[in-house]
Amino acid sequence: MLTSVYNSFNVLLLHLIQIAITFFILLAVAVPCVTLLLSWRRKRSERRRKILHQKYEDVIFPFLYHGNMNHIGDIRKKLSKVDKEVFIGILNDLSRYFEHKDQDKIKQIAAVYDLESYILRNIRLILPSRKIKALKILLNIGCTQKSYPTLQKLQRSKDVVIRFYAIQNLILYGCFDVEHDFSDYKYTLSLWEQMGYFFLFKYKLAKEPHFSALLYSPNVTIILFGLRMMRLFHQPLDITQKYERVLMSKDVQVQIELYRLLAVNKENVNDSPIINVSFYPLEDMLSNYARLDYVTTDSMLDIYHRTDNVAIKKHILICIYDYVDGGKADIEYFAAHQKDGTLNAMCKNLIMEKNGK
Repeated sequence: MLTSVYNSFNVLLLHLIQIAITFFILLAVAVPCVTLLLSWRRKRSERRRKILHQKYEDVIFPFLYHGNMNHIGDIRKKLSKVDKEVFIGILNDLSRYFEHKDQDKIKQIAAVYDLESYILRNIRLILPSRKIKALKILLNIGCTQKSYPTLQKLQRSKDVVIRFYAIQNLILYGCFDVEHDFSDYKYTLSLWEQMGYFFLFKYKLAKEPHFSALLYSPNVTIILFGLRMMRLFHQPLDITQKYERVLMSKDVQVQIELYRLLAVNKENVNDSPIINVSFYPLEDMLSNYARLDYVTTDSMLDIYHRTDNVAIKKHILICIYDYVDGGKADIEYFAAHQKDGTLNAMCKNLIMEKNGK
């Protein structure tokens, strides 16, 4: 009986070995075959994509640069059906070279093939990476009211990148009012987002908003954003009691951005009656600014030369002497050299006052 069991076991083992050998032979043949098949399909797909790319470009390029918008239907006649993924890729790449005045051509081509619906299906996918990619494309080729409900939902997304691109789309094509809606914005606005909005305002919008409206926001990052955009777009700040809250802000960053704005609008510093207004803590702002580690004598003197008010000039020199790293030595240097007569005299007087003479 033991012999029978032993023989059965040997037979079973032999069968298993035969199965294993057969499996490995099949695997050895299948792997190269599958690899070759995938490589062939990939190369065929690439060739097809290149052919389509060239075909679409030959029709799209002349229309974009020389075409008449009344003949938009000629594109459909020449191309018939298109591979939307390839077609969208071409339009997306081209849109980067078009400003707002030429963007209508891109939008009209996209409308011919209803590319917006195709992109919206990708935006509604679960994967954030696919959403973001689709939102970027939608931003470049344009959208209509069809996309607004989806974009308005995404503008409240917890994902900052999704929220950022959804709002950009609504600003450019929809119903997000920069002056009003940003004032009520509850999220922290990062520097990365602010820079992205700056490029949108500068290169995509026909006219930049009035950023002074953002200074009324309870959100400090929005106030900072407003001040930065006003400086970058050279929008002056009328220093009146209307802006009392932001002028009296105790936030150091707000004070810094406010003074940067005032520094590039010389007339606001020189001619403003704010120097005589008691509610404006100008000296406190200067003192706080001078205490920052990266502030230098040169940056303080930039403010000094932009105002004609003697009292403010004197306070700036005091801040340099008391707070700026190496400022005392700089004041002593200016006192010993007469290149700038007024600066030389004021530095001499300051040193005498500090020495009790």
